[in-house]
Amino acid sequence: MALLRIEAGGTVIMQTLDALTEIARQAGERIQQVRREGLTIASKLGGEVVTSADRASHEIMMAGFGRHFPDLPRVTEESAEHHIPRPPFLVADELDGTAPFSHGLGDWGVMLALVDEAGPSHGVMVLPDRGVLVRAARGQGCVINGQPVALGPGDDPAATLVAMDLNRQLQPAQWQRLQKLAAACQGVRSHYCAAVSTYELLAGHLGLYVNCIGGRIWDFAVPALAVREAGGCVAAPAGGGLVWDRVPMGLVATADESLMALWRGL
Repeated sequence: MALLRIEAGGTVIMQTLDALTEIARQAGERIQQVRREGLTIASKLGGEVVTSADRASHEIMMAGFGRHFPDLPRVTEESAEHHIPRPPFLVADELDGTAPFSHGLGDWGVMLALVDEAGPSHGVMVLPDRGVLVRAARGQGCVINGQPVALGPGDDPAATLVAMDLNRQLQPAQWQRLQKLAAACQGVRSHYCAAVSTYELLAGHLGLYVNCIGGRIWDFAVPALAVREAGGCVAAPAGGGLVWDRVPMGLVATADESLMALWRGL
């Protein structure tokens, strides 16, 4: 995949995907190291789980951003404050899937994206325990471990697996919609990790992934770019396109338009 050159703050940033990949891999390796040495687990404001591995990954990312993207503002999950700057800016999820990770599961990942005026333009997703690297760039496609991804017409919904994130923030109407989706499809998976669910969609295991509420921009910048570049469809769960000027957001991603139409019709 060819790499783009972009202008940001007067600095020429070269080989954007390679730089993001380097940072993501280093963060993933650091997370695994901290896990081997022993995790410290705590709760953030709002009851979300945070671990010493999240914070260690954040330190790796800040150092990497300083080397490769010194002039770009950053929006990361573990930052003290969250606000959307004027683009271009970087978005990072230091450890997506902290909850399953903290329970000893391998359903977690690291995601980094560059966002410009039109949305995510470059994205990297690393799933260290699965040995998976996903890279995507606007107009240049998506690859998994170097192999191009091309989503297309899938199975009948009744023969399709879907993934959905289930959490305590779901409202009754959203629960009802998810129940209708489950009834229309073969089965449901819930990793509680956007990176893993997106990878399984890109790999052809799933036909649809949805997070109705509770997600953030760092959860969906890479998934939205990767699925779109692979030929799939992405939208806001309540309808309409995705917007990148706010932190809270949801995502519905599908392998083809027919599955997106199914979601819209529920």
